[in-house]
Amino acid sequence: MKTMWKLTAALLSLSLLAGAVPFSAAAADEGTEPEVMTATVKLNETSATATGDNVTVDGSVITITASGSYEFSGTLTDGQINVNVPDTKKDANTVKLFFKGVTITGVNAPAVMVNNAKNTSINLVADTENFLYDGDNPYRTSTGLSFANNAVIFSKDDITIKGDGSLRIEATQNHGIHSNNDLKITGGKLKVKTTGTKIQDGDSSEKFADGIRGKESVQIKGGDIDINANGDGIKSTKGYVSISDGEIEVKASNDAIQAEDNIIKDGETIKAIEISGGRLKANGDRSLTVSKPSSVITNPDEAGETTFISITGGNVFATATDGQPTLLDATQPVLELNFKEEQLKDLELAISKDTETLFSRKSDKRFSFALISFPELTADTEYELTLDGKLIMANDVAVVKIKAENGVTVIDNVSVSAPEKFNGDIDGDGRTAIGDAILMCRYIAEDKEAYVSPEGIALMDFNHDTYVTSEDTQVLLCYLAGVI
Repeated sequence: MKTMWKLTAALLSLSLLAGAVPFSAAAADEGTEPEVMTATVKLNETSATATGDNVTVDGSVITITASGSYEFSGTLTDGQINVNVPDTKKDANTVKLFFKGVTITGVNAPAVMVNNAKNTSINLVADTENFLYDGDNPYRTSTGLSFANNAVIFSKDDITIKGDGSLRIEATQNHGIHSNNDLKITGGKLKVKTTGTKIQDGDSSEKFADGIRGKESVQIKGGDIDINANGDGIKSTKGYVSISDGEIEVKASNDAIQAEDNIIKDGETIKAIEISGGRLKANGDRSLTVSKPSSVITNPDEAGETTFISITGGNVFATATDGQPTLLDATQPVLELNFKEEQLKDLELAISKDTETLFSRKSDKRFSFALISFPELTADTEYELTLDGKLIMANDVAVVKIKAENGVTVIDNVSVSAPEKFNGDIDGDGRTAIGDAILMCRYIAEDKEAYVSPEGIALMDFNHDTYVTSEDTQVLLCYLAGVI
C-alpha cells in the first residue's frame, strides 16, 4: 500500500512540475521528443510578453540571462533579443533560441545580440518562416561607427544556426551575421542579402557589408544557404572557412569566400579554406581567397605541402573576374579555366562525356575565371567542355577533350567558339540586325501584331533547348554586340 502511495505521489509531483514549465512542440536537438521550453516569448510589435524563467523584458528588448530553451514568435518593429548570461563558468550550457515565426527589425542595434554565453544556437522550427532586418543607418557605439560588429545577428561568442525552418536576413546598412568566435551552420534554409556601403570613421576606405562572418571560423555542415552580398559572401576574419555539406550559393561584389590563414588545432593543420563536401556555387569579383597566409611563398613548387586552399570533395563551381585561387591542393580533380575575355552571367558551363552531361552550372556574375570540381571528374579521363552550348577553345584551337588529373588542371587562353554560321534573320530581310531582336522580344511577349514566319520562329532557338525565351534574346544581342 505504501509503495502504491509513493508511486502515486511521485506521478502527481511530476505532473505538477510539467504544468509549471512552458512546453513547445518544437523538436528537440536529439531524437523526436518535443523540446521542453524554459520560457516562451510572444513578440507584440513594440513590446513582448514572456512566460517562464530567465527572461526579462524592457520595452522591446528581451534579455535571456541563463542557458535553456526559449521559444519566440511574433513581430518586433524595433527591438532586440539579447543573450547575456552573467557567469559562463557557472553556466556553461547552451542558450537555445527557437524561432517559430519571428520577424524582428533591429533599427538601432542588432536584431539578435549575444553579449555573453558559452554557446548559443538559433533553432529554426520546421515549417516556419522567420525574418530579420536592420534600419536605415549603420549601428553605432559610443565611439561612432563600429563596422566590425554591426551585423543584424551579432555574437561575441560561439553561435550555431540549425533546424528545418527558414530564416531570411536583409541588411541595407550592416553585415548579415557576425560572430567574434566560431560561426556554425548545420541546417535550415538561410537567405542573407546585404546592400550596405559605408565609410568607417577615421578611415577613407569604403567598407562593404558582408554576408556571414566568423572571426575564428565559419563552418558549414548542412543547410540550404543563399547569400547575395555587397561585400564578401562568406568570411573568416582571423581564421578559416570549412564546408563539408549543404547547398550553398554565394553572389558577392568582393570575395565569394575569404579566409585569413591556416590554423593549428589539436595538433592538426586546418587549411584556410577547406571544401570536403556539399554543393557550392561561389561567384564573386574574386572567388576563393586567403587574405593573410602565414607563410610568404615566392615559389610554390619549393613550398612542399604548404597550401592554403584544399578541395577534397563536393560539387564546386567558383567564378571570378579578378584572378584565380593560388596555393591550392586537391585530392579530388579540379579544373581551372582562364578566359581571354570576360563572359556574361547566366551562361551554362557544362562538362560531358560520351554525350552525357556530368556537370552544368550558370554563374550569377560575369566571369573571366572558372573553377570546377566534382566527384565524377575522374583522373585520366577525357571530357568535352562547352559554354552556352559552344565548344571551349584554347590558343585558338578547339579543346574538345581534355584530361583531368588528380590535383589542379589549368587551361589558359580560353575562348568560346562562335557558331559556324549564325543566322538571326528573324524578320526575313536578308540580314541580322537590331530589328530582329525587337521582333523576337515582341514574339516572346506574345504581341499579336508581331508576325513571325515559321522560318523565323525556327531560327530563334539559339541555345537549342527547344524553347524560345529571353536567354535566346541574350544570345542574339551578344552577337549584335560582337561578343560572340
